[in-house]
Amino acid sequence: MISLNRRARATGCTALITTEKDMVKLNALSPALPLWILRVKLTMPRDFDRFVLAAL
Repeated sequence: MISLNRRARATGCTALITTEKDMVKLNALSPALPLWILRVKLTMPRDFDRFVLAAL
């Protein structure tokens, strides 16, 4: 994490952005900058299951 903090500050970053999945890893390392969490939601289109089954 020291390297990430150092590189972020060297490039002028004021915060870090991560997904919820990777937040656990970064929180455990105590980032020196604010940590913003990007929530990702996967939505399948209607009839996606039929599309997948037809492709098999």
